[in-house]
Amino acid sequence: MKTRRYVAAAVHVTGCAVALTLLWQAVRFCKGKVGAPLVDQAIAIADLLFPSLPNGDPSPVALVLGWLGQAFYYLYGVAAWVMIAFLASRCLYVIARVIAVGLQQYCAEVAAARAEDARRERVTSARSRRLELRKRRDEPRTGGALSAAAIGTLFGFAIAFLSSGSR
Repeated sequence: MKTRRYVAAAVHVTGCAVALTLLWQAVRFCKGKVGAPLVDQAIAIADLLFPSLPNGDPSPVALVLGWLGQAFYYLYGVAAWVMIAFLASRCLYVIARVIAVGLQQYCAEVAAARAEDARRERVTSARSRRLELRKRRDEPRTGGALSAAAIGTLFGFAIAFLSSGSR
């Protein structure tokens, strides 16, 4: 039993190291040493589908759009590396947990967590429904729509009366 815990701890530490390594790739991406997974492929496909034609000096609008494109490229690149690091870390955490407690126990823990989340969601939705019903019950009945329609009708008759009297 202790061996399983040691192996699980080793897998967990490995997962942390892998996540840190992948997060470091985001730093290297910002330095220009590595590319961004999926982002570079999407740009290559977009260049194939929509080729750009060089036609002299770019306009100021094209320059600003180019700067925005570079900003989004770096934003999406960093986001891609962070998501990959999160996925790798989470997968290795799950593997470590399965090694530590066994697959059946892990599945039981996941099912219990899902049931607890569903229970919390039911409680939250019931609470928000009760709050909404209480707001509807307690708010005064003003008849705002009826008064707006009446004022609009009177205004329309006044405009019609004033415009027909000038002939």
